Amino acid sequence: MSEWANKRRHPRYPIRLPVLYKVTAPALGKAGVGWTRDLSERGACLELTEHIEPMSVLTLVLRTDKGSPELEAVVLWAAKSGVAGQAALHGVSFAHLTGEQQKAVYDLLPQKGHARLEGYRRPLELPVVCRPKGRTDPILRGRTGDVSRGGLFLLLPEAIPPDSVLQITIQTTRGNVEAEGTIVWVDPVEQQTPGGLVRHGFKFTDISWPNQMTLGLLLAEMP
Repeated sequence: MSEWANKRRHPRYPIRLPVLYKVTAPALGKAGVGWTRDLSERGACLELTEHIEPMSVLTLVLRTDKGSPELEAVVLWAAKSGVAGQAALHGVSFAHLTGEQQKAVYDLLPQKGHARLEGYRRPLELPVVCRPKGRTDPILRGRTGDVSRGGLFLLLPEAIPPDSVLQITIQTTRGNVEAEGTIVWVDPVEQQTPGGLVRHGFKFTDISWPNQMTLGLLLAEMP
């Protein structure tokens, strides 16, 4: 029996993936996009915009850098946020998984000896404008190289020092995404190309739920 099929315990890992969902029972209903908050071999906690009743059956499509497994899941519990513009949490259990589907889920989980992953970056080039927080400096125009729930690979016309706080606007086909975040790394001078864009790692520190949903939709719609 393969390792992934022989597991007796099913720990959950804080893996953030965009997910498409559709209610299929008791009747065809809502469809939309959300994020996983955590993931295990047998289920997940989902962050969705709308409240879905317990015992509803969902078809889920997880968007990952290892493919897009389609799964059936049952909603075990649902917690309304009670606050407009906030995520509604749902606990789901995967149902009727084939061996191939089980392996697809297992392959997303960190294996023994590897650090846990909080999410996956997807290549996505979009125009972005940014400005240091609380300052009147001219805006910088650049682009993203990849995008995740937690941050961006950011290319800018000049080097911004680590720990700098920026306010950014990502221009997308789904509307602008506004966020605040911190530069966590920048290419050293010897790796920069004169006249070229400079590579930065950017971590979100303040991004609203509607903006998170816009990013999730963009990533989920990617082929």
